Amino acid sequence: MATIKNDISWSLFALTGIAILLPLHFLSYSVLYTEGEVIQGLFVGLTALLAGVAGFLTIFSRKHAALLVVGVGGALLIWQSHQIRRWTMIHEEVIGIIRHVERVKDTTGSYPDTIEGYSFMHDELKAHISGHPTEPSNFHLSYFMNDAGTAYWYDSKDGFGYYPD
Repeated sequence: MATIKNDISWSLFALTGIAILLPLHFLSYSVLYTEGEVIQGLFVGLTALLAGVAGFLTIFSRKHAALLVVGVGGALLIWQSHQIRRWTMIHEEVIGIIRHVERVKDTTGSYPDTIEGYSFMHDELKAHISGHPTEPSNFHLSYFMNDAGTAYWYDSKDGFGYYPD
């Protein structure tokens, strides 16, 4: 009687691991900007733990190890991809605000006191703009993504800045 092999090949497991873990490694840098230093450390730790547990699990079943990598690693990939999308949308709004206030300055000679003349592309992102003190010759815009403790800003004299948690 023939036995049915119920495991995957080493090459398929290796390709699965590379396809999930390598992008997670590269995305770990962007976690610093979307979530801050603490969550970046957690993300890197989870990725390393996932690789270690999956590697250990291959002793018993490569199929289960691959399922672990796809399930947990795939969830981390989806989560961070969503965070990058939100970060991009917020920065798209910030660039729009900067263009708006620069047009006002070109027309009037000074920066506007408020950004009320700017029409947001995504109304839900208005709450992410935390401040915009202005002077006639300088415009400063503060904003955040998920937590107000992780701050981003734009200053017309100094450019963009970032302070992680």
